This record gives sequence, C-alpha cells and structure tokens, in this order.
Amino acid sequence: MNVRKTISACAVALTVLMSGHVASAATLDTENSIVDYLSSKGEDSSFAHRQQLATNYNITPYTGSAEQNIKLLGILRGTSVNLPQESTTTNSQVQRTQYLAQTQSQTSYQPQGRTITVTATAYTAQCSGCSGVTATGIDLKANPNQKVIAVDPNVIPLGSRVYVEGYGEAIAADTGGAIKGADRIDVFIPDKQEALNWGVRTVKLTILN
Repeated sequence: MNVRKTISACAVALTVLMSGHVASAATLDTENSIVDYLSSKGEDSSFAHRQQLATNYNITPYTGSAEQNIKLLGILRGTSVNLPQESTTTNSQVQRTQYLAQTQSQTSYQPQGRTITVTATAYTAQCSGCSGVTATGIDLKANPNQKVIAVDPNVIPLGSRVYVEGYGEAIAADTGGAIKGADRIDVFIPDKQEALNWGVRTVKLTILN
C-alpha cells in the first residue's frame, strides 16, 4: 500500500545513511557511569530505581538527562557539584528518554513462546513525505511511544504480540515490500538518531500469541 511505502522508505534511507561504517548504540557516558556505579554496589540500576533515587534527592522531574545523572552520581558518591540550570527539553529529547527507559525496563524480561532469529532494521516516521500511519491504521506520529514492528503477515499475523530482543514487547502492526519470509522485520523507533544507532541487527524474536 502507498502509506507503508513511504514509511518503508525511511528504513531504506537509514540503511543507506549507515553504509560504509558500522553503527553503534551511542549512550551518554554519564548514563553508563551511574548505571555502572549502582551495579558495582549491587543495587538496581533500572530507570525506575534511578528515578526514585533522584526524587529522594529533589532532582525532579527526573528524565535521565546528562545534567541530572551527573548531579545524582555526585550525590551518591559524596562529590555533589552545582550545575547550571538545564535547558528546555525538546519533544525529541523527551521521546528519546521515554524510548530508552521503556527499552531498559525490558532487559530482564524472559518471554515465553516460539522464538526465531531475525534481521531487524530500524525505521522512523519522522521523515519528509512519511504519513506515519501503519498498515493496520496506527498513527505513529500521534503515538510515538507505541512499540510496533513490520512483518510478513504470511509468517507473523498482523496483530500478534511479540517480544524483540533489545527492543521489548511490541505489536506486529505494519508491513513492508522488502519484508519477505520469517527472517526479516522492521522495528519502529520514534527518534531518528536512535533509529540510526539501532541500524540493522540480528536479534531473537519471540511470538507471544
């Protein structure tokens, strides 16, 4: 369908942009530092736990920004520093934080169901000419935090709940001309930079129902 073609073109464009170099998931050093610090202490390093710690020290509203993580890590280490007031957070930054938090909360989840290995390419609705509406009618621009994958419906029926390694639980709600057979999917990521960071990966996919 024409709608999906515009979205699928984003995945192709992202792949072209990454040709000639290896894409890696770029995360903030401050984020890694606080996660590593909590892990070294045998504490929960999840976003939810860090959010609670931040609240305890009046770092609110906690969004996981670099400034907040530096301040929280300083407090926990007993080396707190005064930082300049954070700049206004953009919608793109909020979407990225929410995406990372959702993905991180899924890391310890052990899905039950039939598991297959697939090649997963990231795509985004934030591109010129993209309608952002999936084959099943989900408006991804209006619902940027919706976890959606594009599949071959002859292999994975549309509407199926799935779990994608490194991405989390999602709905098979989209299709694409380049997706044929059981070994290829696209994963929707709202932020363009995070989609580029994901790139193309080989992951395990579990069909939950």
